[in-house]
Amino acid sequence: MLAALALLLAAGTAPAATVDGRVSAIVSGDTLQVDIPGRGQWRVRLAWVAAPARLQAFGEAARSGLGALAAGRAVRLEDLRDAGGEWTARVWAAPPLARCGNADCPPTLDLGLAQVERGLAWHDRRQPGQPPALAADYQQAEFAAKIRRLGLWAGKNPLPPWEWRGPR
Repeated sequence: MLAALALLLAAGTAPAATVDGRVSAIVSGDTLQVDIPGRGQWRVRLAWVAAPARLQAFGEAARSGLGALAAGRAVRLEDLRDAGGEWTARVWAAPPLARCGNADCPPTLDLGLAQVERGLAWHDRRQPGQPPALAADYQQAEFAAKIRRLGLWAGKNPLPPWEWRGPR
């Protein structure tokens, strides 16, 4: 069974339980370049999150915010899936101020949820597969950021990137 799952993952057609890697670049406020040992570099989008586009208001702030949390760090990719030619995953990293005895602290920070909590991304309810309890956490984080007027919520009527770009 495990061998079959590994073959499907290698073919890019099935989700994997977990894959570990290291962030080599921050592409945007919701996308990372991750070095996967033995598999090369993968471009991975945070699942259930949509950050402002780089040219959009708060786009660079979102990118910088994700960089502060993830640049050069070891990460764990959970629920990795190929969504129409794009890898998406729930991405975990060690918190920036984590103090542990080794170079790679355990990944306990959900990067997507952290971006939403800090007002640097929307909870993207359009993406399928989010467990209901996790969706509730993301919705609550977005609501709290709105109430506190954090990040993109400091502006009046921020436009989500899927509306800013227009129909495709």
